[in-house]
Amino acid sequence: YIPELHRMSIDVGPLLQARNAHELKEAILSILEIVHHEAEHIFLPGELEEYGCVDSANAKEWVAYASKESEINAYARQFAFRYSAEYPGQPFTLGNMQTLAERLKLQSNNAYNYFIAFAQPAIQEKYRAVANLAEVHRSVVEKTERHLELLKRTI
Repeated sequence: YIPELHRMSIDVGPLLQARNAHELKEAILSILEIVHHEAEHIFLPGELEEYGCVDSANAKEWVAYASKESEINAYARQFAFRYSAEYPGQPFTLGNMQTLAERLKLQSNNAYNYFIAFAQPAIQEKYRAVANLAEVHRSVVEKTERHLELLKRTI
């Protein structure tokens, strides 16, 4: 029994503040992304110390956190959901995912980091002591594609 899995924090502010159909759609998609991400933690919860807050302003701490297998899987499932909403019925391509990551960067840097920044040799070198970002990038790409295939089978 892990009590932390019984609650999930979802910011509904953007949903309540939506001024038009586009903003409403984006807010709903963001909420559903979070649900997909957190649902994956039911299957791969990770270590208990991972449930604490990570200071997203501390880049090294965030990179270490984002490199954990449980987070890679959860983000991959989240990204697969968003990809399926943006590119319905289309096979996964890294190019499409990178385009989506660029567009979503204003809302969150997570997709940008996994699909673009972590693939850059300069970023990999900068955080070499923290994580193997080339491997993290490769893993999230592979797992996002796998989750997308699983998602297609359930729709």
